[in-house]
Amino acid sequence: MKKILILLAALCSLTPLSSVATICPDPNHSSLQWGEVPLPWEVNPFSEHQPQGEENACFIRANILLAGSGRGIVCTYAISIGYYSIWWQVPVKIPAPAENNWRRSTAGYECTHSIVGCVFYPA
Repeated sequence: MKKILILLAALCSLTPLSSVATICPDPNHSSLQWGEVPLPWEVNPFSEHQPQGEENACFIRANILLAGSGRGIVCTYAISIGYYSIWWQVPVKIPAPAENNWRRSTAGYECTHSIVGCVFYPA
């Protein structure tokens, strides 16, 4: 029994603890299509508008906010009256320099590719 526990502990220590790849919610295939923000996301308090349940809403960009390290992600969407954004206050891994979809900006990192191209990793 003791050997099994030692073997199990050794195997667990070899397994990397990586986070799951995540993307912004799709405005046409999530609760955003009804104007509801999916959990764990929240309406950005600095957002120009509130989420609207519009058919033609589209993803504009994702931002990783920095405050020494990744401190959250903001997703911005376009609707007929302007823009709205949602955010998730979660530690986020900083993109590697080799990641071409993310570029350095004043407040952190920005991705303007498609939703599926803006993959981030909550820490």
